[in-house]
Amino acid sequence: MGMFKNKILEKPSRFHREQLDSLFDRYYQSAPKSQVTSSHWEKYGSCSWVERSNDTFTVSGFGFGHFVRPKTLRHIKYFLPSVLARQLLSRYGVSKETKAAGLDLAKRQDRLLLYDEVKQIIIADILKKQDIIKKSNTIAVIGDGFGFMACLLRLLAPQAKIICVNLGKILFFDLLYAAKVFPETKMFLIHNGDDYKKVLEQDSIIFMEAEKYEMLLGKQIDLFINIESMQEMDPAIIRTYFDIIRSSTGLRYFYACNRQEKVLPDGTVVRFDEYPWDLNKDEIIIDERCPFTEKHPISKPPFWAPFDGPNQHRLARMGQRAFTPV
Repeated sequence: MGMFKNKILEKPSRFHREQLDSLFDRYYQSAPKSQVTSSHWEKYGSCSWVERSNDTFTVSGFGFGHFVRPKTLRHIKYFLPSVLARQLLSRYGVSKETKAAGLDLAKRQDRLLLYDEVKQIIIADILKKQDIIKKSNTIAVIGDGFGFMACLLRLLAPQAKIICVNLGKILFFDLLYAAKVFPETKMFLIHNGDDYKKVLEQDSIIFMEAEKYEMLLGKQIDLFINIESMQEMDPAIIRTYFDIIRSSTGLRYFYACNRQEKVLPDGTVVRFDEYPWDLNKDEIIIDERCPFTEKHPISKPPFWAPFDGPNQHRLARMGQRAFTPV
């Protein structure tokens, strides 16, 4: 979790302005009620803000990763954590191709490579070594944040259609920074099933508000990825995402890396083992306490700090459940 305390000025191209304006008007000009927003995001969602002025946006995000500009005073503060984070790439044997894509992506987004980015690079490399990314035609990233994983997958799997699903307020950041990486690529913000059908045949990245996530039921999706955001959802929403995954007509691989247990602000307890797994039908490929999310680098002794609790990461090919459109 993190916050960039300074304000960042971004000037997106006109090519992507319509979609960004749509999200800005819906989530930053008003405060729509959402049935998918947990008490966690009711508490922390208001900490992110966006201001619009002519052709620019001034943004400040909270709760979905650090974002530090290079060559600033904050860069000096984060120099040592950046060095330590990069060492994890070698420790966990990240391939040259994946590492190069991650470094290129950070450069395009104009951000310092810190632990949040390195963690996602390691995960992408795990999926690449399992040969899952290569054989996936459609990949859904649930709860990204600054669009880093969606963009990394786009670089590693140009053959795949990437779908980025997030709460509308955070999806703005995903789209803004994906557009920064791929200024000439179409970014589609879809609103209904007809939109989804139209954009599948186009060279684009698809963005979907989590408030409309049920549009994914029964779709052909080969890989679903969730990194440290299901732990912040209400159990009923987690169950619906599992229904979406099981209803897919694709390969139905699911990678999840989340806290083993987390207590939300309203007292709801979310446990990884209590997600609706079906160990009789789900083919488990990886399942362990996640070794690279035990500690994160900091700028003062002892230079590594533990997280609030252990994470579990699991890669599974999920059992299917038939979906009948209403």
